[in-house]
Amino acid sequence: MTKPVALIYYDDLLPGNQLVNQLQDLGYRVEVVTDVSRLVARAISAKAIVCVANFKPPASQVNAAISALRANSDTAHIPVLAFLKLSGKKSADKKLADPVRAAGATLIASEAGIRKQLPVLLEQVLEVD
Repeated sequence: MTKPVALIYYDDLLPGNQLVNQLQDLGYRVEVVTDVSRLVARAISAKAIVCVANFKPPASQVNAAISALRANSDTAHIPVLAFLKLSGKKSADKKLADPVRAAGATLIASEAGIRKQLPVLLEQVLEVD
């Protein structure tokens, strides 16, 4: 049986590599996207079922790629689990998360939270309405 494909884009090496390993341990075939502008093409060619993306300010290229993923009829259904480094200050974190949410992220997690709760977060984003 083939493994489900998870795409991952990250800027920070340590949490990114840890997430790749966790996804593989959970039974995913992981494809690392190094050029975020190719996210839609990679999602189509890999037949990805989920995208995990690191949003690091300024995240304008990542936001644009997620918006393009949402706008394409072949990839609009792919859930996006976004993670970012939060400060713990509500107003500052909201300012970071709002553009990510507007771009089309399905769920937003903190960098620390995604590593601790990855299986649960994946279950949430992959839930079919």
